[in-house]
Amino acid sequence: HELAVIQRIVDWEYDQFIVKVSEGRRLKPEFVREIAEGRVWSGSEAKKLGLVDELGTLADSVRYAAKEAGLANGYRVEEYPAKQTFSDAVKQLLKKEDVGSVLARPSGLLGLIEARFESQLKTLGAYNDPKGVYALLPLDLNIH
Repeated sequence: HELAVIQRIVDWEYDQFIVKVSEGRRLKPEFVREIAEGRVWSGSEAKKLGLVDELGTLADSVRYAAKEAGLANGYRVEEYPAKQTFSDAVKQLLKKEDVGSVLARPSGLLGLIEARFESQLKTLGAYNDPKGVYALLPLDLNIH
């Protein structure tokens, strides 16, 4: 019974998607249903099918939106939320508490995990991949 309810919700959402695309792109719903079905189209194919008007970069899209909004050339784009380093994002997830002017490390197991994580981040920070892409095995090998 629960699966049937969930399936009805999914079907309703999919029908809404078809309606929105049909109306927004001025395409017949039957055509949209035929080309949809969970497919992913390349930009050039999407343009041929009438799913997009133009091909371009994110910067092209921003320029177009600014023009349509009547903004002068001096507009500024800001990203929200602000970009964070991986380390800052994890610290936020761990929810360090501000005690006075010092951020307190959690006690117990969470504190040990955080200390180990910070140590591994420091090690990774010493590497020099220009894109900062690394993999770390869940194992430490210490030879004394």
